[in-house]
Amino acid sequence: MRHELWGPEIHNHRISDQAALLVSFILKYDLIIWNDKDSEPTFETVNGKSWIDITMSSANLANKKMNWKVIKNFSDHNYLVFNVESFNATRDTPRIFYNHRQILKICKAVHQKFLELQEEIQTIDSKQKLEKWIEELTITINKISQSFPKKVIKHLRVPWWDSDLEVNRKKTQTLRSRYQRCRREEERSMRRIVYKKQEAHYKWLIKQKCRASFELFCQQLVANNAFDLPYKIVAGKIRKQTVLQSVKNSNGQFTNTIEETIQTIVQALFPTDDSTQETYVQRKKRETVNTYSSTILDKQFTKQEITYAISTLKKKKAPGIDGISIEIIKELHDMNPDILHYTYNKCLELGIFPETWKKRKLIIFNKPGKDPSLPNAYRPICLLSVLGKILDKLLVFKITHLLHKNNKLHKQQHGFQNGRSCETANFRLWQAINIALQDRVPVTLLSLDVQEFRADQVCGSMKSRHLKCLAHFGNPPDVRESVYLYIYKENIVRDHLTGPQHYPDNGRVTGTKVEVSRNQEEIWAVILGPAGR
Repeated sequence: MRHELWGPEIHNHRISDQAALLVSFILKYDLIIWNDKDSEPTFETVNGKSWIDITMSSANLANKKMNWKVIKNFSDHNYLVFNVESFNATRDTPRIFYNHRQILKICKAVHQKFLELQEEIQTIDSKQKLEKWIEELTITINKISQSFPKKVIKHLRVPWWDSDLEVNRKKTQTLRSRYQRCRREEERSMRRIVYKKQEAHYKWLIKQKCRASFELFCQQLVANNAFDLPYKIVAGKIRKQTVLQSVKNSNGQFTNTIEETIQTIVQALFPTDDSTQETYVQRKKRETVNTYSSTILDKQFTKQEITYAISTLKKKKAPGIDGISIEIIKELHDMNPDILHYTYNKCLELGIFPETWKKRKLIIFNKPGKDPSLPNAYRPICLLSVLGKILDKLLVFKITHLLHKNNKLHKQQHGFQNGRSCETANFRLWQAINIALQDRVPVTLLSLDVQEFRADQVCGSMKSRHLKCLAHFGNPPDVRESVYLYIYKENIVRDHLTGPQHYPDNGRVTGTKVEVSRNQEEIWAVILGPAGR
C-alpha cells in the first residue's frame, strides 16, 4: 500500500484508497512509522518500484530505533534492516510492605549497630563522619530488609473480593460437598436446605460487595482530587509506566535517546540558577545571606519534638530512594529514641543537611491534553527520604516558632498558614465585598495569577530572599545553614530503562516544584510574606 507517510508521492492508478484503513489504525493507536521517505524503494521489479513495506511500533520502542535502512536483495521485496538500542529493562521495583515481625527485626539490627558505634557517634565533629554514620544506618536497614523473602501479591480479577467472601465461598463449597455425598434421604434433604440457605447468603453477599464497591468507585470518580491517580502510581498501587517520546530541546530539535529526553525534561522543569542574570538588588540579597553570622545557637531538638514530627507523617506513604518507610522509622524511634535524637541534633549542631537525604526520586507524568513533544507537558513528583522529611519538619517547627513569636507574618496572609486556605481567603473577600456594597462604595478587585516562577528577574533570588528573611528575623545560624544546604543543594534521581541518572538541582523555583515540596509551607510563607505588606 502506498502513502505519503512512508514514501514519496506516486500517482496511484487504483480508484479506492487502500491505505486509508491502515492510516486510521496508525492514528488510533498512536503508532510511529520508522520508514524514511528518502530511502530506497522497498519493492522493486522490472516493471517498476514502490514503497509498500512498512515498519512501525509504539512510541516507547521508537525511541530506541537505530540505523533503519533498505538493503537490496534477489527478491522483489527488499530487506528492511534496523537496530534496536540495547538496554537493560529495569522497571521501578514494586514497594514491599513489611509485617510487624520483619520491622522489629530491622529495628533490632539498627539498634545493635547504634550500640556498637554509640561512642563514635557522640564524638562526630565533621560532615564526613556524619555522612558515614547515616550511610551505615541506611545500609543496615536495606541489608536486613533485602534478606526477607519476597511475597508475591496476586492481583484479584475483581476489586470487591475480600476475605469475608473467601470464607463464605469455602463454606458454601463444603456444604455442597456434604450434601452430594449424603445417601440417606432424610439427612440429604436436611443438608440440602442448609446448603441452599448458605448459597443464597453467599450470592446476596456478592451483590452487596459489588454494589458497595461500585458506589465507592463513583464517589472517587466525582471527588475533586487531581493528585489521586498520580500518588497511587507513585505508591506502587497502579503499575503504569509513563511513555516518553522525543521532545524538543532548547534549539528546537528533537531528542534521539531516552537519556537526552529525560535530561531535556529535567532542565525545563528544574532550570538552573544563573547568578550572572541577577539585578543589583538581587546580588545584594545574596551577599547578605553569604556574609550573615551570629553567635546565638538554637536549642537542640527534643525527643518529644521528634516523636511529634514522626506522628505528623501519614502511614503507607511511598518511601524515598533509600526505600525506608515511615513504619520502620516509627518502630525504630519507639525502640531506641536516642538513635534519631543523636543524629538530628548532630545535623543541627554542624549546620548541615545530609547529602543522602537530599536526593529525590523523580516520577514524571504526562499532562492530559498537552503536546508530549514539549518538555513542559510533563508533571514531576519527587519522592523524598523519610528521614529527610523528619529533619525538614523539625527545622520548619523552629522557623514557625520564630515567625509567630516575633509576629513576622502578615495578618492578611492565608497561603501556607495552619488553619487558613483558599476557602478562608475567599470568605474574607466575600465579606469585604458585601460590606462595600451595603455602604454603596465602589469595589475594585485586582487578581494576579502567577503561572510559573520562571522569570530570571524574580526566581534568581527567591531562595536568597528566603534566607535573607531568616537572617533578618534573627534565625540562629545552625538552623539557617541547614536550610541553606537543603534548598540550594538538592539532587534529583530519575530511574529509567538504562538505570538511575542523577541531576543537580541548584536553581530556580518553578511552579511544578511547588507541587512536590509540600513539607515546606512555612518556607514559602517566609518568601511570600513580604508581598502582603
